Amino acid sequence: MTSCQPQRPLAERAPVAVPEQGTAKWNRTGVETISTGELMSGAASGVRLTYSGSVPITVDLYQMSSGGSAFEAAQRWRTKPGKSIAYRNDLFLVFNCSDPAVAQEFAEPFLAALK
Repeated sequence: MTSCQPQRPLAERAPVAVPEQGTAKWNRTGVETISTGELMSGAASGVRLTYSGSVPITVDLYQMSSGGSAFEAAQRWRTKPGKSIAYRNDLFLVFNCSDPAVAQEFAEPFLAALK
């Protein structure tokens, strides 16, 4: 994508459904804009995505100014119970799930499906 093309809305970059082991999957059940006051430092915008499945998962998806900013956010992140992180290109993600094994199972196909 070149800089002349319009940027896709942030929520549209995330999958609507995420495959789960077997035939089940997580389905997106909600999208909420993260307010400017709640955005993490360096984020231009953010959305909170809710998925229902074997265990509910919420993903905070942040649009950073560049891939370098997303990497820097990952480097500065401090571990918190029930939260795991990832970054991909200009996106920084926080997976909110009480079960770390389920969060990992969800994160891999989620990241593969990001646009």
